[in-house]
Order: sequence, then structure tokens, then C-alpha cells
Amino acid sequence: MKVYEIDVDINHMRGLSSKVFNYEQQIQWFEGKSMKDIFFEDKEKFVVDKIKAKYMDFYAGASQFVLTPNAYEILGPCLSKHGEFFKCEILNAPKPNNLAYFFNILTILDPYDIKRTEWSFDYKGKKDRPITPVFKKKKVTEALFIIPKGHKDYRYYWNYFCTDGLLPPEEEFYHIYQNSGIKGLRFKEIELT
Repeated sequence: MKVYEIDVDINHMRGLSSKVFNYEQQIQWFEGKSMKDIFFEDKEKFVVDKIKAKYMDFYAGASQFVLTPNAYEILGPCLSKHGEFFKCEILNAPKPNNLAYFFNILTILDPYDIKRTEWSFDYKGKKDRPITPVFKKKKVTEALFIIPKGHKDYRYYWNYFCTDGLLPPEEEFYHIYQNSGIKGLRFKEIELT
């Protein structure tokens, strides 16, 4: 099995901005909690920051994993097993590209190999955040996950992680993406012990 960190915001990807900034929503995207009580599709309105930016099948946005309708159609069924989607309108984009699908991941793991991970330290000399994460293979039990935000001991790592070899290829996000022709993600292998 392999584990990859998913780099979502590459190649100066188009970013989405909310018409009204909501701090409560912003901090909850990486908590592994449902957003159904605070994110209302009919009220959320977004704009594309740079309409002429290089087109990809993802947007940089609040949830950090925002899919175009094409990416949602292909990846949505797989991703839905690990979280929830919110469909939102993009006010300054032409149809049919005036929709985006915000993904809120609900699968969280703490897979660190604490001794082998390279850490940064805060001003008190306490571990602050991982610089080079190393995971324990036996702790990786989900095919797509995040690391909990605000973990008391090791903090958090903002990116998504996926596996190659935990599930059959036709069910695993990594393989579905690789075989889809979709563009916009890059995968960096994480060392396992």
C-alpha cells in the first residue's frame, strides 16, 4: 500500500471567494464534522477570482476541495463515501460552469509515526506542526482522510491524503482520478513505517 498527500491548489488554479465571509464555516471545513447545519446551498454565493486563470477541474476555495460539475460527476460517487457535498452557484461564471461542488471530508485519522516525522517547534520548544510527515502503515485504515485540526499534541496538516492499495482500484479515489482524464491534482508519496 502507498499513501499520497493530495496537492489541490496547483498551477495558479482559479479560486472561489464567498460573497459573505463566514468565520464559523471557515474553521469547520477541516474538523471532520458535518456542515449541514451551517452551510446552506440556497444562500451561498461565490465568485471566481480570476476568470481567465488556467482551467482545471477543481477550484481553490474554502473547503480546499471544490469540484467543477465534470469532476463531481466522475469523482462524486467515490468521494461521497468519505464526506458530504454542497452544490453552490458561481455568480460570475457562464452556464453550465456556474456551479461548484464543495466537499466536506468526514474521515479523519491520526496516522503519524511520531518518532520518524520531522516537526517544527514553537517558541516554547513544543512540537508545533509536521514538516515532513511519516505515517504508520497500520494506522492508515481509510482510503481518503484528513488529519484532525487542532490536535493537542501534533496539530494538524491541512491537506487530504489518499491510498493506493487499501481498496480495489475501481473503488479507490487515487485510481479513479488517474484514469479519469481530470486535471488539477498532484500526488506526493508519504513515507510509511
